[in-house]
Amino acid sequence: MFLRFSNKPLSGRILAAAFFCALTLGVALSFAFHDTSSNATTASISAVKKPAWLPRMMVTEYYPARESWFAGERIKTPGISGRKSKIDWLYSAVGMSMEGDGLGTDGNRYHIDNLGRGGWIGRDGKAANWGSSNKNRTPFWRSSGYWRNQKKQVTFPLEDGTWYRGVGKRWIPEKGITFGRGPSRPLRYYRSVAVDPDFIPMKSLVWVGRYRSINGDGWFRADDVGGAIDGRHIDVYRKPPKVIGDAGSYGNQRLYVVPKAKIASYIRREKKEDTDGLPLPPASLY
Repeated sequence: MFLRFSNKPLSGRILAAAFFCALTLGVALSFAFHDTSSNATTASISAVKKPAWLPRMMVTEYYPARESWFAGERIKTPGISGRKSKIDWLYSAVGMSMEGDGLGTDGNRYHIDNLGRGGWIGRDGKAANWGSSNKNRTPFWRSSGYWRNQKKQVTFPLEDGTWYRGVGKRWIPEKGITFGRGPSRPLRYYRSVAVDPDFIPMKSLVWVGRYRSINGDGWFRADDVGGAIDGRHIDVYRKPPKVIGDAGSYGNQRLYVVPKAKIASYIRREKKEDTDGLPLPPASLY
């Protein structure tokens, strides 16, 4: 199920309802996102030390969050003088605080510079439960930088002057959270992947057959990490879609990994004789 916005003007409350649906979808995929405060764990796994096929891999996608998806009122952006940003883009569980990077309505890239103190809360204003099936308990907002309504639930002001879930009665200031201009890392769309560095060493080459028709050869480089990227799971960095939540998720994939320390010898060998049936990685990746 994908959320689509029409070109007709929508009221703040309708946009907020759309945001609520999108967030439900987004949090369902939140283990692929890039907040390093996740409490996800994985069984002990050995690092890949030589070129090898890896079966039973999970492949998900991530991208900069578009500010245009959000309906919140604009507020001062900690760390960026003179910029006002939509509050839900800054602090919600499908905004920059979770994704790490964002694309502003001005066409410029931004990123979260410091996560500050604290973790995540649910819609009910209590500490979030990452594994819960209760939508009020899953991560919804950072534990600071939000308003509480009369019932102490999370709410926030909308662009049209209304409120997401009742009028805010108390503002909980952000605790050290700051943002910056530009991307957080020099990542490349459909060339960079996030990995668990204890399993796939950073700067390793990763071949994902499903993406061969997209980037021309299927090769990526391990350029990023994420607190929710554990073990047999990689996250493909892609262009932000026009539709929030429109990201792929593919289980039971068979990938090929060339650890950074073995790239030079692998390239020499494959130039002499094709031993794995794969195209040569582009030189721009090593």
